[in-house]
Amino acid sequence: MNKHLELKINIRDLYVGRYKNSGEEALFYQKSLMKFEDLTDSDKEVYKSEINLDLLVSYRDAIPKSVIKIARNMNLYIDDRNEISRKKAVELYRDDREKRISLDTLFIGDIYRVDSIVDQKIINSKNQGLMSGDCYTTFTGVLIKQGALLINEDEFLQDMEHSITIKRNHYPEVGELVVMEDDQLRLVPSSKTQTEKIEPFTSIVPMKGKEAPKSKILSEYRKYMI
Repeated sequence: MNKHLELKINIRDLYVGRYKNSGEEALFYQKSLMKFEDLTDSDKEVYKSEINLDLLVSYRDAIPKSVIKIARNMNLYIDDRNEISRKKAVELYRDDREKRISLDTLFIGDIYRVDSIVDQKIINSKNQGLMSGDCYTTFTGVLIKQGALLINEDEFLQDMEHSITIKRNHYPEVGELVVMEDDQLRLVPSSKTQTEKIEPFTSIVPMKGKEAPKSKILSEYRKYMI
């Protein structure tokens, strides 16, 4: 057994990021202020200047919380000090990136934080009760991320790059994150971006087939969303 791989490192020093020149994604461990190690390439030493620092995402934010929670509950990977072995950190990362995802569940849309509620109207059809009408909300918002890659998780949407969860509702409160799926949420003034309202993933990124590994989806998405 390679004892080096079993050495524990703090999860707060782990990041998913991309190289400046190639754009290739990797799992980085920050060992000092100026130096990182690429854990997906035999712990190759990498200087800070080689990494696109604007695109670094903490390990906890890049890997779905459900994956880390399951691992922690099973006491397999993460101990009470938030430490994890290099080997297990890479395993969790690769397992997540190899997961096959249905393209039909993917969308691209802008994420906003609600700044203020301008107006809310409830419209009832003949077959709806007084409290079960459709709510139409007009709001002002701050653009958090333009053209986010979103996966449909039924009751919520999740940003696949940052594991940000957005509840699906038409009754947002100030401070909540929202994605506009239809005309029941309206931003004023309009941001007028291509993806202000969510679009099916394959209408923007021309991938074929029914499903693909998460790593392939992320790679193709980044080519078309530069």
